[in-house]
Amino acid sequence: MKKTFYYIPDKINHKIIHTEYQKNLEVDIRMKNISMLKIAVSIILLLIIAINCTLAAGCNFSLDIIEQSDNSNNINSPGENIIDRGPVNGGTLNMFSTVPDTLNPLLTNNIHVHNFSALIFESLVKLDSAQNPVPYLAENWEVSDNALEWIFHLRKNVLWHNGDSFTASDVKYSFDIIKSSFSNSVYNINVRNVKNCEILDENTIKFTLFVPDSFTAEKMNFPVISEKHYGGLGEIKSAGMITPVGTGPYKFESMEKDELIILKANPDWWNRKETGSFAATPYISFVNIKLYETKEDIYNAFESKNVDFIPVQKDQSYKYHGRTDINIYKFPGRNFEFIAFNLSNPVLSDINVRKAISYAIDRFDIMKNVLPDKVLLSDIPVIPGTWLNEGISIDYRYPDKAVEVLENSGWRLSSNRWSKYMNGRTYYLDFELVVNEDNSDRLIVAKKIQEQLKDIGINISIKELSWDEKMKNINNKKFDMAFMGVYISRCPDMSFLYSSQKRYAREEEAYNVTGYENIDVDNYLNKILTELDPMKKKAYFINMKQIISEELPYIGLYFYYDTIIYHKNIRGVSNPHVWDPLMNIPEWYIPGY
Repeated sequence: MKKTFYYIPDKINHKIIHTEYQKNLEVDIRMKNISMLKIAVSIILLLIIAINCTLAAGCNFSLDIIEQSDNSNNINSPGENIIDRGPVNGGTLNMFSTVPDTLNPLLTNNIHVHNFSALIFESLVKLDSAQNPVPYLAENWEVSDNALEWIFHLRKNVLWHNGDSFTASDVKYSFDIIKSSFSNSVYNINVRNVKNCEILDENTIKFTLFVPDSFTAEKMNFPVISEKHYGGLGEIKSAGMITPVGTGPYKFESMEKDELIILKANPDWWNRKETGSFAATPYISFVNIKLYETKEDIYNAFESKNVDFIPVQKDQSYKYHGRTDINIYKFPGRNFEFIAFNLSNPVLSDINVRKAISYAIDRFDIMKNVLPDKVLLSDIPVIPGTWLNEGISIDYRYPDKAVEVLENSGWRLSSNRWSKYMNGRTYYLDFELVVNEDNSDRLIVAKKIQEQLKDIGINISIKELSWDEKMKNINNKKFDMAFMGVYISRCPDMSFLYSSQKRYAREEEAYNVTGYENIDVDNYLNKILTELDPMKKKAYFINMKQIISEELPYIGLYFYYDTIIYHKNIRGVSNPHVWDPLMNIPEWYIPGY
């Protein structure tokens, strides 16, 4: 029996919720040592906390507008000093890129090419701000009970920019390019688990997996390119600068080598919306993508108003606070920071020692006073406020509890130093924290953690190493604690950090540097990967998180915010988020045209 999945907007909270389209859904969750009542209460409590914190201001995780002043500050660009009467068609949006390596979105390794290609090319599925997969070029999909067969039903009447019809053949062609040995595509990881891709008819395509993966829909976010336009696989290798043809809101107009790429609004876009007064999306008529060589060139172009918006690195965003001529948006990014314990260390293998360290670290103080406006607290590598991790991680310091835990487990404090006699020798709570020397934020935070732990008698020495030396020590288990970070994937699968099972074809994709093993956690990770019902999946996740919070193989710290700054001639920017920061460019407009 196959299950068909649709996505229905919830009119109460305006989120997209994942529902199984069937009349009778029987939920049977049998959790080890955890009753159904406890699961339901946990979910309800998390939802209540999330809602209350959002209402209390300061807990809006999808978007934080840092500065949005109405003062024009003597800017004379179109749209800034005139009355905004709402969306109108016209004008030019100025973006930036470095010189492209290729204009093929499947083959490029240039992040800026990926960004502007999203205006030209589209995918079967997108992610919303809560990390739900939502239909795009696919109208819906159905999944077999064993989660091995995924059938996607494609939208009809979608046209390529050259007038050809979009079909399942284009999806298979794109898949074949990604899987081909020569491509080295960044999207290879998305389809690595796909055993076979089969065209069922012109508007239907089936993916058969090697092993079950309930996050397959999230991975169908690769750009689809036209088979007719790009030709066979043999031709794609030499077609780096072939004129790009997509299905998106903007189409390629022209290119001046190493200088400029011009895109033009697509009047035949399948998702075009009319909004009255003869205006229709995309509102802005042209997009100029100006090519630069260095970051300094890009920042200078923004300051001189040759570029309308840019992302800002986390160590530079403070420079723009207080300016009235720009709008600044920030949202949780994908960079997660944490402390890893070496669990082969006889002292750190003690859960009580790890708990005491966690109780003694004041993450709230770090967020507010060490890295103000730069981070969002999180104890796990899933962004708070997303559908699977709706709970909010706000952590306070409990030094008295840290001392109590140590005393109850046999540790004794003398002259501000903890000791315990075990296995014929005396051990002390003296540890080395490894930090890479070129990361100033980590060094500052490490020193704050050092101070906080010293207050309760735990002594930390900070060892600054080059990145290569640090990773060599970690891989050889020659460390006590390590300050680390990871760029999370688009799927909220935490196997890479917590699974003791080999799941990854390439060793560098596994990050369980602590050596953590827990059979219940492994089982929950497996259940999450095979469970298709979202409520069951969330229940498994909550139960697994409870175990991880008790055993603390890592101390999760925070996610960095991503920041984008815009000149005020650009209007209509709404809810940029990490999964699609330029998602609503078709709804941007420039008043006065």
